[in-house]
Amino acid sequence: MYIIFYIIVFYFFISITEPATKRKRGPTKCLKTHGLSYEDRLPIRLNKYGQPIGCNRAKLSSHLGTLVRNAHLAPLTYTNWHGLKDNWKDLWEATIEKFDIGERAKGWVFKTLGSSWRTYKSRLKNQYFKENMPLVYNIKNCPRTVPLEHWKILVQFWSLDMIKVY
Repeated sequence: MYIIFYIIVFYFFISITEPATKRKRGPTKCLKTHGLSYEDRLPIRLNKYGQPIGCNRAKLSSHLGTLVRNAHLAPLTYTNWHGLKDNWKDLWEATIEKFDIGERAKGWVFKTLGSSWRTYKSRLKNQYFKENMPLVYNIKNCPRTVPLEHWKILVQFWSLDMIKVY
């Protein structure tokens, strides 16, 4: 009888202490960086290859990641990064507005932006696009951070037979 009591108490204790779902960290928002004025820009030191070094390099990389998730600066409607060339000037200006960074870093910045943009699109596809589901379902499964018009174009592109990888 005592054994049954302990088993019931044990299972009750486990059900109380274990959370239903594990909390996960969301994407960074870089609120402090986006809140900086032009006068308070963060200085970025560069090595001889034009790559950032020092204490603010991680903040710069995180900031670039937030820029590519902005639908106005880096729309998801393009099939590759080079299609966004018209927006590169705006992306560079958004970067130098918050960071005191030299022109020598421009190549590294755009390489990082392109990589982050492709990674973002890939994550969206893995999390929200179901290949075996109808087009209507995938369109309705639009993430709240992506404009519906951009999502429709993306889903239609991913649904093309020549795009699907078998």
